[in-house]
Amino acid sequence: MGTTPGEPVVLVAAPFLSLQRPALGLSLLKAALSERGIASRIEYLNLSFGETIEPELCQKIAQAMPSQYLIGDWIFAHLINGSEAIRDLADGESWVREKLDEDVAAQVIAARPHAAAFVDAAARGIVDSAPRLVGFSTSFQQNCASLAIAARIKELAPGITICFGGANCEESMGQQILRSFGQVDVVFSGEADVTFPDFVESFLGDGLPDDQVRLISGKPIEDMDALPLPDFSDYFSRAAEVSFSERILPDIAFESSRGCWWGAKHHCTFCGLNGDGMGFRAKSAEHVIEEIRQLSETWNVQRFIATDTIIHMPHIAGLFGRYADELADFRFFYEIKSNASETQLRTLAEGGVTYVQPGIESLDDDILKLMRKGVTALQNIALLRNCNEIGTRVYWNMLCGFPGEDSATYDAMAEVIGLIQHLEPPHGPSKIRIDRFSPFHETPQALGFDNVRPAAAYHVIYGLPQADLRHLAYFFEGDRTDGGDVRDYVGSITEALSRWRQRATGDAESAHLSLGKLGPLTMVHDTRDCAVEEHRPLSDVEAEVLFSFDRPENITKQIERLRKAWRHEQDPQACFDELVRVGYLLVDKGRALRLVTVPDVKVRD
Repeated sequence: MGTTPGEPVVLVAAPFLSLQRPALGLSLLKAALSERGIASRIEYLNLSFGETIEPELCQKIAQAMPSQYLIGDWIFAHLINGSEAIRDLADGESWVREKLDEDVAAQVIAARPHAAAFVDAAARGIVDSAPRLVGFSTSFQQNCASLAIAARIKELAPGITICFGGANCEESMGQQILRSFGQVDVVFSGEADVTFPDFVESFLGDGLPDDQVRLISGKPIEDMDALPLPDFSDYFSRAAEVSFSERILPDIAFESSRGCWWGAKHHCTFCGLNGDGMGFRAKSAEHVIEEIRQLSETWNVQRFIATDTIIHMPHIAGLFGRYADELADFRFFYEIKSNASETQLRTLAEGGVTYVQPGIESLDDDILKLMRKGVTALQNIALLRNCNEIGTRVYWNMLCGFPGEDSATYDAMAEVIGLIQHLEPPHGPSKIRIDRFSPFHETPQALGFDNVRPAAAYHVIYGLPQADLRHLAYFFEGDRTDGGDVRDYVGSITEALSRWRQRATGDAESAHLSLGKLGPLTMVHDTRDCAVEEHRPLSDVEAEVLFSFDRPENITKQIERLRKAWRHEQDPQACFDELVRVGYLLVDKGRALRLVTVPDVKVRD
């Protein structure tokens, strides 16, 4: 943990945050301060805690465990007010054991006794460098570690000013932090790209005035190109020092836009991202490519993780299409919308986008309408098929438990899953949660929820009165007004998804449904559980019908179109029915889609 003297400002990335990439928000703030001639450094205490306990456990808590369980916060919860034993909550061990597999729970419980010494050492390292201000960025499971270290800093050096910001501090959450935790002097709510440097500049000149406003709200940045190039130097320096440095394969978090252009029009019912920054803003393609050039040249990293909530559509052609040759050696992750066309997906892949999160969420039209997703199940499946053909990986979740959903749809989805075992499986099924700022939280009764309350983990972690937790919490739970309980009807789809993942990543043979050549014959290779035959020749007539449903098409209209242009003796309807029977076409609500894949030369490894 650093003790370099001289910087008046220390910025802290506390556990738990991914060990594999620098903190983008803090790196932007460091760069903004530097533009004003203010020296600062970022303490990557998440990396330091990886030396205290196993780094793999740190990474698992940060990236793989459900955030609403607040497992990472539990490790530091007993220290958040500067005392190791401020309350007895039976240490929450039963909570940890209930939520995690036995082996992982044992690792988490064994990590907790190390927290006190780590907090003390971290605080002393910061205090020894004599900063005037320490700023903590806290999102999701960083709250308790940040509060604990801040409390210890105040015990050691009461004159140091402590600031908090980040997703855990927006609006009432930030206000409650100020009310409940005296170690925090000032909280920044919303985008702090301007408000924090303004505050620091004034503070270093005049100190903290008696009438200082303790909650400072920032407005969304409009000119994204005006943001500085993030300064990642502290991350790469610390990552090279830690004992597990050889296990770090760094990627770079970057942003090409903020907000959500879809959410600004049709806010998905479960989405709590963006807070008051929903309005969509994007950098110019020229600015983004220049940032990529500079960051790659400086840090010799070719893997980039876009923090964008959703891709800026003009960037598909204007960035990844226009600069495809230059981006040939890079790898990008982006969140996209699941109705992206095959042409758009190919353009992204040719520009280096090898991994996407398309927000699929369900394979049922009615549930997708309840979500306000603006897509259909067949569009979602078409994206999975297109990505399979192109060679693009897909990360997606299957969500369930929406008020008003018909339990019978899950049995129907289980049957669909049997037909698409050859495509990328999801995580889940996961019960929908209620996040602050989502429509489910803002208008719960209108959307079918009652008795909305902070998620149970908040009582385990903080032990505050329920009224206080309502202000502090980001994750909530509620009762469905339709009386439905998702546990009563997800058995079939849970089993189907388990089998799907087993076929995709387990010991079982991978499932295939693909078209290939065997001499002069066009053959379908089918190893799905539902396969009628493993190898089946496809006639020219059948191929013409099959490929007429490359996209979701109205069956009646497409069959009629084929008949008008038909040059074969066999009726296209008979061919269509046969392709449905063997599971090569999927039918849904009068439309059909080709499921057989035509493997492409992989655009990227």
